[in-house]
Parts: sequence; structure tokens; C-alpha cells
Amino acid sequence: MNAKTDSGNLDLLRSCAVTFVLVFHLIRAFDVRVPLLDNLGHFGVLLFFVHTSLVLFFSLERQNERDGPKPSKALEYARFMIRRVFRIYPASVLLVLFVWCLDLPMSSIKNGRFGGVHLGVPSLLTNVFLVQNLTHTPSVLAPVWSLPYEVQMYIALPFLFWGVRRMSILQVVTSWIAVAAACAIMPGSMLALWDMPTYAPCFFAGVVAYRLSRSVRPRFSFSVWPIMIAALTLLYTAYRTNHQGTRAGWVCCFALGLSAPFFRELPRALRPPFEIVARYSYGIYLVHYVTIWFAFERLAWLSRPAQWVVFVLVTAGASALLYHGVERPLIRRGTKVANALGEPRLSQHAVPEAEEIVLRARP
Repeated sequence: MNAKTDSGNLDLLRSCAVTFVLVFHLIRAFDVRVPLLDNLGHFGVLLFFVHTSLVLFFSLERQNERDGPKPSKALEYARFMIRRVFRIYPASVLLVLFVWCLDLPMSSIKNGRFGGVHLGVPSLLTNVFLVQNLTHTPSVLAPVWSLPYEVQMYIALPFLFWGVRRMSILQVVTSWIAVAAACAIMPGSMLALWDMPTYAPCFFAGVVAYRLSRSVRPRFSFSVWPIMIAALTLLYTAYRTNHQGTRAGWVCCFALGLSAPFFRELPRALRPPFEIVARYSYGIYLVHYVTIWFAFERLAWLSRPAQWVVFVLVTAGASALLYHGVERPLIRRGTKVANALGEPRLSQHAVPEAEEIVLRARP
């Protein structure tokens, strides 16, 4: 697991994350009561947070190690943020506007029924710019609730990268403990205004994984990696079934960050399914809510097998269309725009290689 090559282990982690979210929403849509799975979707989002911060640290490392004169920190930061804006916003804006214009009931699922919210233009704009957690506005498309936290994480990530590269493993681990402790004692009144600290330790777990990946060698078999993910998932869901709170998620994400660099990579022969799911995972994350509603509620007159066929085909097709028609072209456009800033410009031959791995880093 490093910045220079694709990681089958990270593709597996990303595949698990989006699968957990999708399965959770299917369970809600069918109104199936499985207490142990009540928080499966939320843990999938936490896995996304760990994965994204780790992969973007790898992206920053590649950017930092390219040939040519080193850009200023301000220019490096600007290039990073431009790439992220082109990565996360186009697809999310398209889906938010699609749901809002058609007035689809995509904000929640209760008792097996989809529900919507009717937002005016000002509230819609908070969804478009992904600041719902700052304005306390409901999300017109339920899965979009997590994206504001990622956007706000992007703002701090380059500063963390510049600092962490000079820190020892012990210092980084100690920093995670300090971050978690600070978030744990933060007054509820402050969290009510801005709840980003609720998820900060999860993002920082990816930072821990990055620092370890630069210093340790994988020691454990790849076969233990999915077992580790499954064990942490079971631990989190079992704890949250009996206790309310987010600290179990912090601990599970921290354990994931500590352990991830110690596993050998999945063999090439086992990677293709996870590579495919990881590649289209952002699209799956955005469209699955709509496709579940369309297949199982809008087409309720169809037989159940036919509904499943529609769900699988429409989800796969919409995710692929979103990736090839919106995500990938705009990511490449963002790279070109970012590289156009400042002098000297980065060599164009380095661009596709540098961004190829990040294409699977949500978002």
C-alpha cells in the first residue's frame, strides 16, 4: 500500500463501504427489522472517510514528488482544491438538481416508504454547495448528507500532509488520541453549530494509516484483511445496537488505520471485481437511492424478480454513465485547470498517471 501503485486492499475497503450503504438502504426500503444492521450504512460512510483521507494523502505525495521546481505551498494548495472541486461537485450537483427538479421523494426512508422535502432555492443552494451541516438544511438526496464533511476535510488535508511528513509514527498516533480527546470533550452547544468534530477522528485515522504505510512492511496475509474489516464492522454495529454515540466509530476507524498498512496486497487475480465496484462507487453512492425507489416503489406492479433485474441494471447503467459521462471527464478537466496555475506547468504526461488512482477516491 503506497502512493505509486493501485491498491487492491483499498479497492476492497471502498467496495465494502459502498456495499454497506446500499444494503442498509435496501433493508430500510423493504422495512426489514435487523437490529444488528441498523448502523451498517453509517459505518460504510465512516469507512469512506478513512479511505478518502488515506488515498488523498497518497495523491498529495505523488504531487509533491513530481519532477520540476517545487511550487509554493499556496499554489500546491490551490491545485489540490481545484482537483477536489472538479471531483466531488459535478456529479453531486447533477443528482441534486435532478431530484429537486422532478420533486422526487429522496430525503428519507421510513417504514418502507420514501419521503421527500420541498426546498426553496436558498435551501437548494446549500445542497448544491454541500454546506447542509453548516446551515442545518435537510438533504434533498439522502446520501448527500456525508459530502459536506468531506469538502470540509479537504480544506485541512494539505496542512495535515505537510505536518505529518515531519512527524514520527508515535507523534501521529498521539495526535490522533489528542484529536479524539478534544472532540470527545467538545460542548454539545458547539457541536450543534458545527458537527464536523463528530467525524474528525475517522478522517484522521486515514492519516495514521498513511504515516504507517511509509515506514512499515506488510506482514500479514491478504486473506486476513477482509476478516479485519468484517470484525470491525461487527464490533461497531453490535456496540451501536446497544449504545448511542460515535466513539465506537472512532475506535473502529483508528483500528482500521493502524492495521491497514500491515496487510499484503490482494493478488492481481482477485482484484478485478473490487476494482470495478471501486471505480463506479461514487456513482453507486449517489444513484442507488433513486434506483431503489424506482425499481421497488415506482414499479411496485412488477414481480419481485423483475424489480430486482430493473434495480441491478439501472444502478449499474446509471453509475457507469455518471462515471464516464461526468466524473472522469471533469476530473481530467480539473487536472488541466490545476496544472495551468503558476509556472512552470507540470508535464502533461504525468497527469493521467497521477490522477488515475484518485479516480477511485471518493470524491
